[in-house]
Amino acid sequence: MGERYKAFTEFLVMTGTRFGEATAVTVADVDLMSKPAPMRVNKAWKRGADSKYYIGATKTGAGKRTVSLNPQLVEILIPLVASRPGS
Repeated sequence: MGERYKAFTEFLVMTGTRFGEATAVTVADVDLMSKPAPMRVNKAWKRGADSKYYIGATKTGAGKRTVSLNPQLVEILIPLVASRPGS
């Protein structure tokens, strides 16, 4: 696996999120300074009737959840989100 995809792959494995959920997560959805660090999963990419993609609600109501991030994953994410806006 290329180095470019390693952090994202580890994120998928360690959080158990679907691809559409993981790619919809924003910096505002995570609090890396808390112990344990929470991540809110409350949106996902969807395909509209016109085949265009947009961010909408999760696949099911039960899909809205808070995931505690593994400390190892937090260390991977800190440099990636440092100084980025919440969106």
